[in-house]
Amino acid sequence: MKKIISISITVAMALGTVAQCTPEIAAKIPLTSVQTNSYKYIGTNGKENKANTEVMYNKMVKIHELFDSAFKNTTGMVGKWRAQVDNKNNEGFVKGVIEISAQPIECKDNGEFVKSTGNPTVNIYVYINGFVPNLVKDKKKQPNFILDKNQADSLNGQAVYYITKEQEGEKFNGFPLYFYNWDNWKNASVIITKPTVPLFKPISIGDFLGLFKKWTTAYNAVWKGNPRFIATTEDIDKFTGSCTKDFLNKPMIYIWDGAEQVVYLRKTSYANDVTMGKQWVTINPDYLGNAASETSIQFISIQFEGNTNGADKLTAKMLTDFKKNFDFKKLQAMLDK
Repeated sequence: MKKIISISITVAMALGTVAQCTPEIAAKIPLTSVQTNSYKYIGTNGKENKANTEVMYNKMVKIHELFDSAFKNTTGMVGKWRAQVDNKNNEGFVKGVIEISAQPIECKDNGEFVKSTGNPTVNIYVYINGFVPNLVKDKKKQPNFILDKNQADSLNGQAVYYITKEQEGEKFNGFPLYFYNWDNWKNASVIITKPTVPLFKPISIGDFLGLFKKWTTAYNAVWKGNPRFIATTEDIDKFTGSCTKDFLNKPMIYIWDGAEQVVYLRKTSYANDVTMGKQWVTINPDYLGNAASETSIQFISIQFEGNTNGADKLTAKMLTDFKKNFDFKKLQAMLDK
């Protein structure tokens, strides 16, 4: 386990013999970024697995080094990062999270340097074998649907996910770009995948209606719901029977955000394109192939604050450095075949 180095000591070393802080001096100091806490051992079902954690942690350190290299010319910022190994995902691979944050070095009234990162202006989250929590979800697909929100729902033995926000058609350094919010570049996200096989496999509207039938049966049995909003199994069968095979075979992409179940019995609630609605998917079995190691890295999700509008000059430059200098291809090469 690595010894924790305090930010104050590291920044002091970077400052050298500088005694008086001024904005001009602070803006020229190279970025200092330290690890603030060591990784944690977390195993499946509460059982510790130190061997898996050690392997994954070492891989995550290499990933952080790749991020750090993007900021080699960044100045005037002080940062911190941490790596934590997490539990296994639905597909049985060990997860991890790398958190990177930074903020401009500031001067106190007495001329001392502010050496902490209590109010970061740059935040980057790297999810190993996992998804940005507010982007892709595997639990409680819609309010009032799922009774056991602690269990991932499945189709043919595979966990069902849904992408919560629209997928944009544009690319970011060659990779699909997603937005969590509508203000451009606010909480932007990229999913790094292997290049030859799609990560996601869409489920069809017909598959969804089959799941919907199971969920609504359980829901109605418990809640005796309001008939204005609740769909019965007979309602679902009637709607399914009115749909063509082509319609039922279309990918499940819905445009309704409400909790009422009856909206899913309207054809107008389904979109034709992933940029128009929220898509339901499973992980493509062909993407995972025969990967056997629990600590193999299969995909990486990155969330970052990308909006430089209104940001101070040093923060804006660091974000620009990330967009310009970070090598997504090298990160992609770290994925295990």
